[in-house]
Amino acid sequence: KSDGRLSAITGRIGEKASHFLNLVVMLCICPLFVVPRSSAATFDVIAPLFGLSNSKISVLIFTAIFFILVYYLTAVPSKVMSIIGNILTPILLISIAVLVVKGVFTPAGELAATPHAESVIQEGIITGYHSMDLFGSLNLGLVIIATAYSRGYRQKEEMIEVVKKSTIICAALLVLITFGLAYLGSTSSQIFDQSASQSTLIYKISTLLFGQIGGTIVA
Repeated sequence: KSDGRLSAITGRIGEKASHFLNLVVMLCICPLFVVPRSSAATFDVIAPLFGLSNSKISVLIFTAIFFILVYYLTAVPSKVMSIIGNILTPILLISIAVLVVKGVFTPAGELAATPHAESVIQEGIITGYHSMDLFGSLNLGLVIIATAYSRGYRQKEEMIEVVKKSTIICAALLVLITFGLAYLGSTSSQIFDQSASQSTLIYKISTLLFGQIGGTIVA
């Protein structure tokens, strides 16, 4: 129904409001929050591996290299989904699966007796909101539809079916990954500093369970 246009989705709230919302979405998922955060999260994981300091020079050089590589991999739009779907996503899923299975059978420590957050549900909702999932999903949904179209699903019924199946699979995998990482975090909560970022914590847990090679693979 949207015909691949974000404005067709947000246009129901009015033309001016739609333009403003679309602008906010693009600013949030591009220059203001998501893009810079992707570099910062990657730096948090890579820095311990190579012994990088948090100095401005180190961060600046890393950021420049990071975005040059990202541009090289994504400069051709038709290759973006192939790179993500055929290479990066399988590597990520296998790595997380191995990490979670290892953490379940040989946990780093005991499960935390009490949650560190006063309200787990509230904390989860706020954290999800901070991750820009709501804003990002508007554009990501259009990317998924466009990808399905480019793969030959031209009829509306076919497209709805393939998008529905892919959504169910993605949702199931996200639930498993979230619970798995939550378990790893709980069993290591007494070992690592609670103020550490999530990416740093995953790196430390991987190193604890698999040694330096684990941290290297995650990085």
